Amino acid sequence: MSQDNGKNIDAIYYRDGVDNSISMKILKIARRSMLNLFMKTLSPNENTRVLDIGVSDDENEGANFLEKYYPWPKNITCAGLGTGEAVLAAYPHVSFQQIAPGERLPFPDKSFDIACSNAVIEHVGGPE
Repeated sequence: MSQDNGKNIDAIYYRDGVDNSISMKILKIARRSMLNLFMKTLSPNENTRVLDIGVSDDENEGANFLEKYYPWPKNITCAGLGTGEAVLAAYPHVSFQQIAPGERLPFPDKSFDIACSNAVIEHVGGPE
């Protein structure tokens, strides 16, 4: 899990970064626009296998938009640093795979038709 002295980093981000209603409203608009672009550009269908890398351990109205709104959740495999408990509880039709920082992803080549990673870049460190 994304941890900082035992705390869920995602929960801290949502608490401190976008907890107020204006920030959450803007976040939801931006993520909905990204999802619409994803659907329009990639044209997935009911058979498209999707890997979502970097799902949040904190389930709230601004997190995990693909899981929340994708029309074929059974075709989503979520990958994240946490245990996936919150994701699986909220979205029981998706699959979850825990991954480790700096390690290769544990999937054979060509396991997915689409791989996406949303809202991860702010967690990967500095310019170096």
